Amino acid sequence: MRCWACSMLTGNTAWPKPAVPTTSTSSKLPPPKIRPCARWPRPWQSSWTRTRRRPGRYAPACLPAFPASSWCWPGRPCKPCCTRRAIRTSRSWPSATACSSNSRPGCWRRWTSGTALPATTSRPRWNWSRTCRPAGAANCRRPCPRAFSNRPGASWSWRKTARNRTCATPTSCACSPPCATGCARATCTWPRRINMPILSSYLIGPFEWQQVKGELCAQLNLPPVTTDRLTQRLQELQELLAPMQQLLEAGGDVRLEDGELVVGRVSAEEVPAGAQALQQEISRRLPVVDLTDILVEVNGWLGFPDQLPGLEHAPRGDGHDTRLLAGVLALGCNIPLTDMARSTGLPYQSLWWTAANYLRDDTLKAANTLLVNEHHRQWLAAYWGRGTFSSSDGQRFAVSGKVRNARSLPTYFGTGRGVTMQTHSSDQYAQYGSKVVPATLRDATIVLDEIVDNQTELAIVEHTTDTAGYSDIIFALFDLLGLYFCPRMRDLADQKLYKIRGEDWTYPDLKFTGTLNPDYIRRHWDELLRLAGSIKSGRVTASLFIRKLQAYPRQNHLTYVLQAYGQLIKTNFILRYLQSQPLRRRIHAQLNKGEELHALRAWLWFGSEGVIRRKQQEEQAEAARCLTLLTNCVVLWNTVYMQEALQQLQAEGYPVDETHFEYLSPSRYEHINRLGKYSFENAAQVDPQHRRPLRRP
Repeated sequence: MRCWACSMLTGNTAWPKPAVPTTSTSSKLPPPKIRPCARWPRPWQSSWTRTRRRPGRYAPACLPAFPASSWCWPGRPCKPCCTRRAIRTSRSWPSATACSSNSRPGCWRRWTSGTALPATTSRPRWNWSRTCRPAGAANCRRPCPRAFSNRPGASWSWRKTARNRTCATPTSCACSPPCATGCARATCTWPRRINMPILSSYLIGPFEWQQVKGELCAQLNLPPVTTDRLTQRLQELQELLAPMQQLLEAGGDVRLEDGELVVGRVSAEEVPAGAQALQQEISRRLPVVDLTDILVEVNGWLGFPDQLPGLEHAPRGDGHDTRLLAGVLALGCNIPLTDMARSTGLPYQSLWWTAANYLRDDTLKAANTLLVNEHHRQWLAAYWGRGTFSSSDGQRFAVSGKVRNARSLPTYFGTGRGVTMQTHSSDQYAQYGSKVVPATLRDATIVLDEIVDNQTELAIVEHTTDTAGYSDIIFALFDLLGLYFCPRMRDLADQKLYKIRGEDWTYPDLKFTGTLNPDYIRRHWDELLRLAGSIKSGRVTASLFIRKLQAYPRQNHLTYVLQAYGQLIKTNFILRYLQSQPLRRRIHAQLNKGEELHALRAWLWFGSEGVIRRKQQEEQAEAARCLTLLTNCVVLWNTVYMQEALQQLQAEGYPVDETHFEYLSPSRYEHINRLGKYSFENAAQVDPQHRRPLRRP
């Protein structure tokens, strides 16, 4: 004898079923003549979760929320699963006739104890199930889930039938043509619950936005009539079309071959012989120095430990700066504090206490800002750039143990896992930002955070990345924030370009296969400005909002309008990128500077075999900040002594050409000793057999 639910799945209606209450809500349901099914889980197991997620393993797909063996009859106490789901979390019962309005298919609900639900109009605040009986599917007893939440900023979205408090399990017929009455092949469809906060809750409120709109638009360098920005971008596209067609017809490094776009490789700029000789002369004059001496000297120049206040303002004991520099060196070089305490002779407890109380993400960022500003004021740094152009790239490090934000990436970690340290480098070789993210996260998601949160004297207006650092949304956000985004994009021949709807323009023989509607962007222009103002004012970070956009349903119009505007900006950039070889060369040169700094960071990160053993993301962020602090200390120290070397060469009568200064680099480290000094003089007291005494426990 099979159970009643199993027989229902086969369409056998001969088995007895529970009676359905019609109008009276106080009548009791007779106990159905059923018995438990062996395929159902135990009463104390979560049959709801297991049935919903893995219906094929534990139970058929169309079963009640609770197994038959756990149903509670009148006069008997409820089982633990029933008590947890219904009694301990219940406040009121839903109305028994709430689902029968608007001529919808009627629902019948039953309390797991076998009695009908009492009628009430108050809304439940707990998860409850409805056993529906839609029209045309008499054998369906699949439960209808529904939940309510009063959390701030939370919005529960349901299908229309669920929002109208009607039956949430309509049937879908697989026959062709569809059956007018009950169908044996009819299946139940589940409502989709979306526990997603409303996107507008992350932005500035509508009333507040009208008050601060003028000020924020001025900070974003928008014209008085803000929609003129869109008009300017459309005019730029129109002006770039004719020169692009002429360039393709000329057949230079950018040409068409068999209808395919071919872009020649940008050759590396040759370093003049005079610049190479000058580089060698400077290397011969730079002093050989220990890494610890660099920290001590830079501390004497700036006193950057003053930017590292502790949770307790008064330091404990003497030698506070020494312990602080030792902690920075240990975290920045990935050296365990136990090894640092043994190498320096400092007490481990005091070293650990100093690192835990003073080396935090906010304090390390303030100290790093001081170093970047000091480097920006050096006269040699002005030959490398104006401090307005920057680049970002990720550097991947393997991890050891169970780290929550680590991800598998066989190309870099083999069978292990790792994280990515995202760094932002200026054209003056100073690094003004760093962040630790999962290794599989695209650079485009977090590329804007450090630029918007930049607190240094560097006025960043241009930024470049590799291919992984761009997306249509990133193009739109950069332009809305008044910044110029110029990534190095691969596979330009396969990039999709966009035409303007309603404009009879002549387009080049490229892949202009997309279409943009500028009127659609104008209708939602104020929402774009509101988003840009929220990011600029710090109301929401760009990475957080981009993640919410990616996780939100496709019906969200803000995603579409951002992509549409970003596609326009990307089309303009690709046309400008193809027409300007100096722009391509400049982008490559800036990305090469970032690679040089990555080589310096990898050289400094030598402890523990370069493997991150810090489990918490906060500890990883502190280590990344310390590594950036060490890198900027080395860059600043090299810049200062390179200036001294240049002045000495000029005093000696060496022919110094200022046009060669731009080929110099402060990211060198051949003259730095990172491993300390070892002594082989045995100064310990030994016995005649040259053995020292054991320690006393």
